[in-house]
Amino acid sequence: MMDDIAADYDRSLRHSVSLEDGRKYWPELFFARPGGFRPLTLDLHIPSGGSSFPAVVYIHGGAWMMGHPKVDNPILNAMDIVGNLNAAGFAVARISYRMSAEALFPAQLQDCKAAVRYLRKHCKSLHIDPERFAAMGESAGGHLACLLGLTGDRPDLEGALGETEPGSNVQAVVDWYGPDRLSDNG
Repeated sequence: MMDDIAADYDRSLRHSVSLEDGRKYWPELFFARPGGFRPLTLDLHIPSGGSSFPAVVYIHGGAWMMGHPKVDNPILNAMDIVGNLNAAGFAVARISYRMSAEALFPAQLQDCKAAVRYLRKHCKSLHIDPERFAAMGESAGGHLACLLGLTGDRPDLEGALGETEPGSNVQAVVDWYGPDRLSDNG
């Protein structure tokens, strides 16, 4: 049974959709299967033309307690982040991660790192440049994006979830109103 499930997850790599404007879209790539939790997935949007694009790993907000990569508030919807980044030549991966009620920190960071490693491992078939990755997020996602940028050389924070090679380092970070000081001392 577990082999059948793993095969289903692998099939998601072959399930892309060609959009009318020439972009390519993978609606649900399974990048990790934490035991006892829902599978972790990402949606990937690739610009039209070209063969290898820099990637933006977009991490949703929600106070580490709620949220989903396919749901935005009306302001973010109006910004069409994915469409604008694709038009500028960036691949965009909207990733999921375990919420704080599902797993304790650093699980959320390790989930984000697993998504980056997955994208790097499959970069050729996904048309992604493995040397050009950015992490971008809003609120809790901004905090996780910052942590991705700051912990690329910390093997103790990698975790063993999903693909364990290649690395999870990113070359740029965009933090939209993510908390950067978490203490009770103000």
